[in-house]
Amino acid sequence: MRERRKFVRVISNIVLRYYILDPIEFATARTYDVGGGGIRFVTDEGLPKDTVLDLEIDLPESARTIRAKSRVVWASDLGNGYWEVATEFIEIDNRDRDKVLKHVYFSYRGSDT
Repeated sequence: MRERRKFVRVISNIVLRYYILDPIEFATARTYDVGGGGIRFVTDEGLPKDTVLDLEIDLPESARTIRAKSRVVWASDLGNGYWEVATEFIEIDNRDRDKVLKHVYFSYRGSDT
């Protein structure tokens, strides 16, 4: 099977805040993995496919919060009151994407040691 992702993802446990735009709602979650094209996280609510989210991501090596708009690609009920949600970035500043890619690179390099 051919990999369709444009960006590598790495397992990463980072605090994430997301805002559902319609209706306006705020929640905090923990990421499962992060990549230059999107983010997967665990939350206590199922989010319908194509839901648009505003994300705030606090990467450990970044002094400022990264902001991005993303779209839910899929969500899976984990069966324990939590959901795994995969999103793709639909709007992200190039400087912020570079910070995400740097995080991925250094996390990936750190996993080789």
